[in-house]
Amino acid sequence: MKRRDTLKILASLPMIGWAQTQNGFAATNDKPAIKKARNLILISADGMGACQWQAPGIIRKSPLSVFGMEHCCLVDTLPLNKINGDAPSHCTALGSGVATNSGFVGLDPNGKPVKNLMEYAKEWGMARGIVSANSLVEGSIVPFVAHVRNRMMVEPITAAYVEDEFDVVLGAGKNYFTHKVTMDAPQTGVACEDDSTANLSPRQDGRNLIDELKQKGYAIEEGMDNIMRSNAKRLFGFSAPMTLPNLMQGRTEDVFVNLTEKALELLGAHSNGFMLMIGDMYVDRASHDGNLDLLCKEALNLDQVVRLALDFAKKDGNTLVVVVGTPEASGMTLTHGNPSEGKVEAKWNEPGMIHTGIMVPCFAQGPGAEHFKGSVCNHELFPILMKALEK
Repeated sequence: MKRRDTLKILASLPMIGWAQTQNGFAATNDKPAIKKARNLILISADGMGACQWQAPGIIRKSPLSVFGMEHCCLVDTLPLNKINGDAPSHCTALGSGVATNSGFVGLDPNGKPVKNLMEYAKEWGMARGIVSANSLVEGSIVPFVAHVRNRMMVEPITAAYVEDEFDVVLGAGKNYFTHKVTMDAPQTGVACEDDSTANLSPRQDGRNLIDELKQKGYAIEEGMDNIMRSNAKRLFGFSAPMTLPNLMQGRTEDVFVNLTEKALELLGAHSNGFMLMIGDMYVDRASHDGNLDLLCKEALNLDQVVRLALDFAKKDGNTLVVVVGTPEASGMTLTHGNPSEGKVEAKWNEPGMIHTGIMVPCFAQGPGAEHFKGSVCNHELFPILMKALEK
């Protein structure tokens, strides 16, 4: 299907906004025409509600870069079947326009696959890339790659990377592409996953996806030095065999920044535009741990990536940058402190691996950004993103 034909179909669908009235909110269909972007940089900030964005800026006495973006809205992250949301269902909704059940990856509530932004971008001839701060099988990333019942179905998820044929894929987790990975103890998803407990055995499907990627013409690079030296048009770059630790346990700030920089360098050379999906998971895990110091360090690292994307967009002039949270992590509240002294204290209402149902901020800048306003459900972001990409 041609890009213009797809967009004609989408344009025929009703787009419902919200206009404020004396009695609350009423539906309206009078949205102005959306400006067009050549490129889209979509950044998923896992677990980041308002407090997760606010606290790091208080500590450094300067707001994070997202607060300088021109437009923002509040996003309802709820899945269809519960209050406590999750990244897979949330990113499925915003990436496909279809609200779905908790845990579903790229599936509608009936378990049927739904087409996502990356799949549309492929049809339109755009270059496509993914950057993960951690592994390539994280819950906020895989809805743009695969169609499975839950994010723990790692074999079909990694196989989908081969079938989807992205141009640039950068992140940790090479072992998932070659082996079945089991852990001696359950992965808790807290500040650092312990790779030392990993057991490797042959994949159940018998495939070696690295060999298959090489057969398709991909350059496979391991380690940051090799990734940064590569000029391959089709690149899979693995920052680590499994996962990376948090910033307090050995990861350096330049890893995430450099991966993003390399992706923008390679994708920016494509004449038909690109879509880049960037995922950060570390703030989410620090918030689940109730570790304010770590949370702020990780958020400031993410801020460097956001700044890099905004600088690229400013220079390019035709790039839409969208930064959106996934379900808020553990009910963070700012309780005490002194902003003038760079001090803040926080508490968490739901410590541990619990996501709350509060709305999360979404920030936008670039062509089409003015339509990110008010409050929307996660699936209502999709038609705005789609229309913003029309050429």
